[in-house]
Amino acid sequence: MVKQTSTEINLSDVIAVLREHRRALILAPVILVLCAIIYLHLADPEYSVTLKVTPTASATSTLPAGISGLAGLTGLSIPNANETVDFELYLEGLQSRETSAAVTKDVDLMQKLFAEEWSEDDNAWVEPTGLLRSVSTIIKAVFGAPNRDWEPPNAESVNEFLDEELRIVRDRSGPVVTIMIEHSRPEIAQALLTVLHEAVDSALRQKELDRTSAYVAYLKDQLASVSVTEYRQSLHDILAEQEKRRMVASSNLPFAAEPFGQPTISVRPTSPRPVLTVFSSLLFGTLLGIIAALSLHQFGRRARKDV
Repeated sequence: MVKQTSTEINLSDVIAVLREHRRALILAPVILVLCAIIYLHLADPEYSVTLKVTPTASATSTLPAGISGLAGLTGLSIPNANETVDFELYLEGLQSRETSAAVTKDVDLMQKLFAEEWSEDDNAWVEPTGLLRSVSTIIKAVFGAPNRDWEPPNAESVNEFLDEELRIVRDRSGPVVTIMIEHSRPEIAQALLTVLHEAVDSALRQKELDRTSAYVAYLKDQLASVSVTEYRQSLHDILAEQEKRRMVASSNLPFAAEPFGQPTISVRPTSPRPVLTVFSSLLFGTLLGIIAALSLHQFGRRARKDV
C-alpha cells in the first residue's frame, strides 16, 4: 500500500510540474510542427524511380549432368549456377567501383547528376559554395571529421551516391528484384538506372565471353593430345557446352538480368511524406516539451536551494 501511495504521489508531482511549466510543454511541439510545415514547403519533392529485373535463362543455366565431374578429370574447373550465379553478380555489380567508373563516361548524365558542381557559363566543374557548404565544413572541423579537398565528380563520387541512394528490394514470392532510386529530378534517376543496367550486364557479358573463349581454346588443345575415346567424348561434350555459352554471350539479348521495360517514375512524390513528417515532429516536440518542463522545474529547485 505504501508503494502505491508513493507512485501516486510521484505521478501527481509530475503532473503538477507539467502544469506549472505548461508553456514549455505546449511551445516545444508547436515550434517543431511549424518547422516541419516550413520544411514541407521548402523541400524539393522526390519521386521514386524503379527498374524491375529478373534473371535471364543464361544467368541461371547449369552444365549438363555429369559434365562438371568429367571436366575435373582433365584439370578444367568450370563454374556452374551453384558456385557463381550471374544474376547475383549483376546485383552486386550495381554498386561496384567498376560500374561507377562506367557511369562517369556519360558526360551529360554526370553534369545533371552533380548539377550543383557544374557551371554552364564556364563549361567546367567548379567547387560548390554557399551557406550549406560553409556549415558543413564548420561541423566537420568541430567534430574532428576529415575534410577532404574538393575534386571534380568522379567514380568515387558516383559510388558514394549509389551507396546512399540505390536500394535493391527482393521479392520473397518470386525471382523479381526491384532496383530503386529516389530523386527530386526523376528523369536523371531514370537515365542513371538505364546506364547502370547496361554497364553491369555488358561487363558480365564480356567476362563470360573472355572466360568461355579461354575454355574453348584450352579444350581444343586437349583434344589434340588426348587419344582415349571416353576422355575425347567428355571433352567434346564440355566444348559443346562452352560454345553454347559463348554463343549466348555473343547475342544482343540481355545476358544476366532481364528488365521489365524502362525504369518507371512514381505518379506522386514519395518524399517527404507530409502526414508522417508532421506527426513525427508533434511526437518529438511533445517529448521535448516534457523534458524541458522537468528540467526547468529541477533548475528552479536548485536555484531556490542556493538562495
